[in-house]
Amino acid sequence: MPKWTNRYTEARRHAKGALGVAKKLFDYVDTGSGRPSEKERALYAAITVFLYGIWENYVEQLAIELIRHISGSIEPSRVPQSVRNLLEKKPTWDLLIDPGWRSLWAQEVEREAIGSNTGGYGLNTAKSNNVNKLFQVVGIENIMSHMNNFPEEKLPSHILESLTIASTEGKVRETLDSFVKLRGEIVHTGKAPTSLRKQHIGEWRDFIDQLIDSFDKTCRELSGNLLRGDSPAS
Repeated sequence: MPKWTNRYTEARRHAKGALGVAKKLFDYVDTGSGRPSEKERALYAAITVFLYGIWENYVEQLAIELIRHISGSIEPSRVPQSVRNLLEKKPTWDLLIDPGWRSLWAQEVEREAIGSNTGGYGLNTAKSNNVNKLFQVVGIENIMSHMNNFPEEKLPSHILESLTIASTEGKVRETLDSFVKLRGEIVHTGKAPTSLRKQHIGEWRDFIDQLIDSFDKTCRELSGNLLRGDSPAS
């Protein structure tokens, strides 16, 4: 296995630094329980949106980081069929001469992640289906279905009763999508829901923190599988 797959990614390192800032924001939240004040609700909204931004940026930067490793060293015979189908649409000169298929592949991932001047707007929202689509371009199929390494005790307790999928990876997908929905509600209304409590924000913070750790480990493992050709990254 390539050495880089045994190390935490740079994307994770930057995300952890940002999470440290998010945790400091809790110093401004009252320690008491009960109904939050308007000031606290505004802070809850800001923390939630900030946490979402950390997750989205992490996913985008991780995809770009991984493809730079993968496209530069993978054997052509091990390129996944979905990626082949994507690259086959490119002009022959671009594929074989300049910039070459490896660079084109990396450019496609970057376009899907953050957009480009030639088209594409990047990742729309970092919900589970969109994350799957992005990492399919990297060469990893259905990445969110591989999240069975996530410790279930890190799932937010306040939404457990609403989850409908029994598997660990299914619970992670549902939980992530619930968090993205919460962020969307805050962004579109300009305020946090009245039901949002300090406990909930702390649980969301811990969930995103753990999700980044589990996601990073899974992506590195599947990238190693892809490069070795041991089994499909699906």
